[in-house]
Amino acid sequence: MVFGGAGFIGSHLTERLIQEGAAVTVYDNLKTGRTANLAKSGSIPLSFIEADVCERNKVEETVPGHEVIFHFCDDSDIRSAAEHPDTFVEQNIMGLFYVLESMRRNGIRLILFPAAPPCSGAGPSAASELHGPMTPLNIYGGAKLAAEGLISAWAHTYDFRAIVFASSASSAAHGSRGGSRFREKTAKGSDATGDTRRRHSKPLLCAGG
Repeated sequence: MVFGGAGFIGSHLTERLIQEGAAVTVYDNLKTGRTANLAKSGSIPLSFIEADVCERNKVEETVPGHEVIFHFCDDSDIRSAAEHPDTFVEQNIMGLFYVLESMRRNGIRLILFPAAPPCSGAGPSAASELHGPMTPLNIYGGAKLAAEGLISAWAHTYDFRAIVFASSASSAAHGSRGGSRFREKTAKGSDATGDTRRRHSKPLLCAGG
């Protein structure tokens, strides 16, 4: 299931998943996404739900029956976030909470979530995406960091498998080799290479190319 699957990156992901033989449900409010982005999917297995992630009842109605959740429905309008922080937090933080809770209640244990450069922040010594401390420079970056915290908490508390990854829009959209390197952490503290040592302060990590 792809939340935000009608957006630029989400639609490319949807297309790729279908090419790999997956039956995909796209959940999108079409605020910035477009159904035209899904045109290449044609008549192959694709269900489309036009709804907002803030609609908790709709999320809880739609999530059951899926195996993997991709969360791409963040509002990334930094100016709008500054002008309307209440609706922004509802969309980017509470919406994710509704998804995570629905996953927990329905036994879905894998979520993938994109990190963003604004989380890195700045300071006397700039923090990379792999190391803290993080100092968000705007509300969007703060919401992203809060979202990673929620995902980390759910992964450790409820034995989720969670992947937070970073990539440029172009590489993520077109499958470039440079944009999809990531380090995965699970509730047991092991990464994608099987290393159980705690190398970093953040339990869910990714390294973008």
